[in-house]
Amino acid sequence: HGDIIPDLREKVDQAMESVGMAATAVHCFLPCLAMASKEASSLRVNERMGALRAIVHSVYLVWSQTDYYHEPVNFTRLMALVANDVLACAQACVKSDIFQDRKKGLSEICVSMDICAQFRGTYVNKKKEADAEDERRFLQDRQEFQATLPN
Repeated sequence: HGDIIPDLREKVDQAMESVGMAATAVHCFLPCLAMASKEASSLRVNERMGALRAIVHSVYLVWSQTDYYHEPVNFTRLMALVANDVLACAQACVKSDIFQDRKKGLSEICVSMDICAQFRGTYVNKKKEADAEDERRFLQDRQEFQATLPN
């Protein structure tokens, strides 16, 4: 039993380090969310796109650098938080009663829809990169495993 405790302690330390890294990484992209949601309708399109790209790239970095977010449940939770903030940002753009001033309402709805479309497009592009990274990791893990097998 003496061999189990050091191994267990090492695994617990690795898990704690991974969770700590994940929390730090998530904390780093919170300012991007704040920028994207802060009066999103008043930001120019390129500013909004920059904020959305920063958010999606930060999510990608968090995912790629931690084992914690490679678990589908954890990654889904993270993406739900991010998506909810993006939706809140989009909803905040619709300030007027869309039936009172149809022209202004339509303009606000267009900005809101544009935010969602920009986020989706940015996410899809980054997902392709993540899928390639996942495939590379899978092949590398398989090669390492095969190297451990006896000939």
